Amino acid sequence: MTTTPLAPALVFPYDSDMSTATTTLLAAFEVLPDSEKQQFVNAVCRRLPPVDSGPLDDDLVARAGDDLAALLAQEEHEAHAR
Repeated sequence: MTTTPLAPALVFPYDSDMSTATTTLLAAFEVLPDSEKQQFVNAVCRRLPPVDSGPLDDDLVARAGDDLAALLAQEEHEAHAR
């Protein structure tokens, strides 16, 4: 576990291979109000490099489409039932 100067009374279970700078950022993040946490996450995500998850498997895409279609059908059914 790592404590940080920004939140000395709080103890956060961060990965042991994280740098002090990273644990300090995470500790500061933990004490932010929810609205600022969202702003911070948005800013970090805009700075992330693109991620290549590899080629998409046709079966995976088909299952995702089926799941989405089922979800939309359920939402439509619930909307009509109201």
